[in-house]
Amino acid sequence: MSFKPFFGRVSLERDKLKTVAILVPVNAEKRNAPTWGTVVGLGETADKSIKIGQKVAFGIHAGTWLVLPDKSEVFVCQDEDLLGEWRA
Repeated sequence: MSFKPFFGRVSLERDKLKTVAILVPVNAEKRNAPTWGTVVGLGETADKSIKIGQKVAFGIHAGTWLVLPDKSEVFVCQDEDLLGEWRA
């Protein structure tokens, strides 16, 4: 993937959390429920505490899903819209 976000934005790939002990209802994706992803891109002015490869929670309506020319999907949002980090 070669998508580079501008300014204080981050790009994320959605994670499928299967081994985590958090139970999410099946209909949670239809609500404004947070979802989990991995940071794959950072803008130049993004918060320095955010790193590539970090597992983070983000609000599903906080940004935009983009389909890239290679058919992969990334979620782009402001760095301040990330809700927190997953630490195992």
